[in-house]
Amino acid sequence: MVKKAKRRDAVELGIMAVSLVVIVSLFFVFLYLRSASRRERDPIHNGPHILMLLPGLRDEESGEFGAMSREIADRYDLRVETMSASTVSSQQEMLSLVPMTDVDAVLFWGVSKADADYARELAACREAGVPVVMIDHDFEDKTLRASFIGSGITSELMVINETLYTAGDAPILIGNYSPAGSSDLYELLVLRREENPAFNPDQIQSERLKSFVENHPNGYYADEYIQIGTEGGGMAALNLRLIETLSRAEGAELFFSLNETLTETLAVALETDTLPKNALGAVIGYGREADLRQYVERGIISELLVSDVLYSSRIGLRYLNDILRGFYVPSTLDSGVKLVTP
Repeated sequence: MVKKAKRRDAVELGIMAVSLVVIVSLFFVFLYLRSASRRERDPIHNGPHILMLLPGLRDEESGEFGAMSREIADRYDLRVETMSASTVSSQQEMLSLVPMTDVDAVLFWGVSKADADYARELAACREAGVPVVMIDHDFEDKTLRASFIGSGITSELMVINETLYTAGDAPILIGNYSPAGSSDLYELLVLRREENPAFNPDQIQSERLKSFVENHPNGYYADEYIQIGTEGGGMAALNLRLIETLSRAEGAELFFSLNETLTETLAVALETDTLPKNALGAVIGYGREADLRQYVERGIISELLVSDVLYSSRIGLRYLNDILRGFYVPSTLDSGVKLVTP
């Protein structure tokens, strides 16, 4: 018995020691990432400490965010710290250590658009009483953030309706890509000129896509829902199934893509003639300007929508200041989009 007790004590001490080493290691990783990342920390302010956690930025973008954060810090007496991390794991490590630091609030622009990648870390921030404002991409689980600021359905409908001003009677497609590990999928919503009272919006998984059922483009109504899954074949197989589905479908007046992955997939397929040009009419979608502008210039994509993340961040810092002072802020704000045309 004594030997078993001693062995159990030794195991427990070993586990405690390993846990302590992990915590200390994470802390030093956090300090290293702090020093290695581009950041602006102004010691002259004494207000709340707000961490602005961003993906990797180009030099020009980094300068714009730095100037904006200094302006907001001066106006509201905030200690704004900007940190850039180009990988999901680096952002996860930074977020996981936020509850152990003096950070009062977080403005977060994630590298990944998969909710599961940050759910645990954001839940820990919530439990620690650290409010988080999301920009660019919102979560399905709205409890993980205090507010979301980014392009929304109001801006999107304005773009769609302007494109459809001289449209015919062909259907339009609105598509979304949902990254979720082995169950990645594309979702397509087909809208036609005639209403379909039997259409059931509950079958749509993406809340963002579902919003177009009630808030539909002028003269178009949700009529059909198509879901395309990986079925264990990975992204290549998923893209192939998407192209096969669109090739068999009737010609569309417009394809509106809600996700840059889907936009790029369509652009490549159209340029290489993997997807017939007459399968789709105008193609409009979200995407990074640096990556997809070339397809706009070559006439493959009609228009590219780019989230105005700098403007969203400016509002986000103001919202966090209001939250920390006990004021109400909206759960969601449509901050508009930047439209890139040929």
